[in-house]
Order: sequence, then C-alpha cells, then structure tokens
Amino acid sequence: MTDPPVIQSLRAIVEHKQHAQVTHPHGAKPQRVDLFTASAIIALYDGLASSPTNQAKLVSYHLPVMAHIAFKLVK
Repeated sequence: MTDPPVIQSLRAIVEHKQHAQVTHPHGAKPQRVDLFTASAIIALYDGLASSPTNQAKLVSYHLPVMAHIAFKLVK
C-alpha cells in the first residue's frame, strides 16, 4: 500500500532534512512544514500502522490539526 500524497511529502522532508511547502488535498493553500513537525507526524502515522482506519482518519485532517495531534501524542 502506498502512502497518501501528503504523507509522501512529509517523508521527503524528513529524508532530505529540509523544510518545504506541503499542499494538503483539503487545504486551500500550501503550508510550510519544518523537519521537526514532519518527523512527529510521520512517527504518529507509522505508529498507527496496525490500524489503517486510524491512519486514514489522521490523513483526513488539515496539516495544523495533524501537527497538534502529533505533538500531543509523540513523546
């Protein structure tokens, strides 16, 4: 199973250790995401690997909401 485009963009940020603009399918305009935020969201997404339903729910949120959830849960 391939990752959704927003997750692929976040993985590219982590891989290249850079910040980048990420366009979420539900967002109106691109948002700049840094390495720390991208890493937290990816860690959360990978942690939900046992539950594809929860992964899909996470991806359905806007980027700021995804970041908020990631920072609340990732320690």
